[in-house]
Amino acid sequence: MKQPVDPKTQQEAGMIALYHKTHFSDKKGWVSPKAENNYERMVELQNQPIPEGSNPLTKEEIFYKVLGIRHGYKRGLGHGEAPPSCKRVARYEHPDMDQLRARAEEAESQLEELRGWKEAAQETQATH
Repeated sequence: MKQPVDPKTQQEAGMIALYHKTHFSDKKGWVSPKAENNYERMVELQNQPIPEGSNPLTKEEIFYKVLGIRHGYKRGLGHGEAPPSCKRVARYEHPDMDQLRARAEEAESQLEELRGWKEAAQETQATH
């Protein structure tokens, strides 16, 4: 998913920073107590120590862990480009898929032929 861009710096803004910018104002404060709580949970998860041998959660993973995922809608950000639905992902086919299938079938055929030769060679060896 393409990261949102900070309009002031034109740099990629992390999901958590963008949430803060869209839900907090220096003049008015948080848009709601729930928004403040959500942001605090995100910061808390971000600052948790990382257990040895594990990978830290990305900012995007933290964002979705706190807010959840609702298809067709970016929680905390409103309507917009949503992640592809499970159905769209399931029926997606790479442009080279037919060529790849043909190559896989050819490889299977060659493998079966080699197995046949191997069995014949083993039988011949066993009889001698």
